[in-house]
Amino acid sequence: MSIIVHARVEKGIIKPIEDIYKLGIKDGDVILEIKKSKVDEIYNKIIPSNEKLIEESIELTEIGADLD
Repeated sequence: MSIIVHARVEKGIIKPIEDIYKLGIKDGDVILEIKKSKVDEIYNKIIPSNEKLIEESIELTEIGADLD
C-alpha cells in the first residue's frame, strides 16, 4: 500500500505537511520516493566532480527520513 503526502524541508529535515499520525503511521522512518522530474532538477544542481558518483546517487529513489 502506498500513501502519498506532501512534505517540506525544514533545517535539512524532510517533514510531512499532513499529520501522518491520522493516516495510521506511527513513529519511525518514512520511505520517500523522488520523482524523475525532481531527480533531473537535483542532477542539474550538482557540480559534476565525479560522473559515476552522480549517476549512482541519482539511481537512489528511496531514502529514510527522521521525522523528529
